[in-house]
Amino acid sequence: MSGDQRGAFELGYAGTLVESKANDVLLCRGQKRGGQETGEYILWCVKDREVIKYLLSEAARGVYLDYFSCGEGIGFLFPAERKRPFHKFWNPEEHDRRERKEMCRRIVALCMEERLPERILYLMLEQKALNIRKDGTLYFTFDLYLGALRVPRTEEDCVRLCARMCIDTAGQEEPGRGKGRDRFAELAGKKLARGGYHTFSGLYKDLEEPICRGRGKKLWQAVPEGLGQRGFSAVSVILTVLVVLVLVMCIVQLIFGEIPFMHIFSESFGTIGTEALRRIVGGGLGWAG
Repeated sequence: MSGDQRGAFELGYAGTLVESKANDVLLCRGQKRGGQETGEYILWCVKDREVIKYLLSEAARGVYLDYFSCGEGIGFLFPAERKRPFHKFWNPEEHDRRERKEMCRRIVALCMEERLPERILYLMLEQKALNIRKDGTLYFTFDLYLGALRVPRTEEDCVRLCARMCIDTAGQEEPGRGKGRDRFAELAGKKLARGGYHTFSGLYKDLEEPICRGRGKKLWQAVPEGLGQRGFSAVSVILTVLVVLVLVMCIVQLIFGEIPFMHIFSESFGTIGTEALRRIVGGGLGWAG
C-alpha cells in the first residue's frame, strides 16, 4: 500500500480495526525504502463525502500526519498506539477519593491539551477511546466510526460527555469508608442536569475547588460589597473619635492633674447616693425626713 505523499516511507497493511459505511480504520506499519521500520500507524480510509469535506476543512490544524488518496476515498494518517482502554484498566474502586479526583483532572486536562476538533473529540469520548498506559498517563486512540462526524458539535457538547465521565470516575463508593457519592460527583451531577457546563476550563475549576464555594466563604466575605464598605467606614470614624478623646483626656490629665469634667459625674453620683441613703434609713426608722 503506497502511503505518504512525499514518499518518505511506505505503509504496509497490518489489520483492519473498523469497517463501516463511512470509513474503514486500518492498522499499518511504516517502512522506509531502505527497509527500516518507522512504527505503526492508524489510517482512516474515509468514503463518506460529507465526512471527507469536514476532515479536509480541519487539515490546517495539524490533526493528521498526512492525507492522500485511498481507494475511492481519502486516507488520513495518525500515529498508532496499542489500545489499553481506561474503563477496563483503571478501576475506581481501587482508589481513594483524592486519587479519583486527580484522575478526573487529568482527563479534563487531556481534552484541553489535545486541541482536537470538537467533532472528533466528541466521538472519542462517546466511543470510549480514552486509554491509560501502565505508568498512569492518558492518551486517545483513533479507531473510530466516523459516520457521526456529519453532526456539528461544540465544546459544550464535549464538556458534557467529559463531565459524565468524571462523575462516574469520582462518584464511586470509597473502599473501607462506607457508602456515599463523592461531593464533586453529587454537585456536578446537579450542575450538569441544569446545563451548567459550557467549557473545559469551567469543569476543571470545579475539580480544583469545591463547587459549593459559597458555603466555604468567611463571614466577612458573605457581606454584600456596598454594605461592607459602609460598615467599615462607620467603624473607622468611631475608632478615630475614641482615639482623639483618649488623647485629649491624657493631655488634660497632664496639665491639670485631673480631668475636670469628671467632677460633674462624681457630684451627681454622690448626691444621688446621699438622697437614696436618707430615704432608705428614714423609711426604716420612721423618720419623716
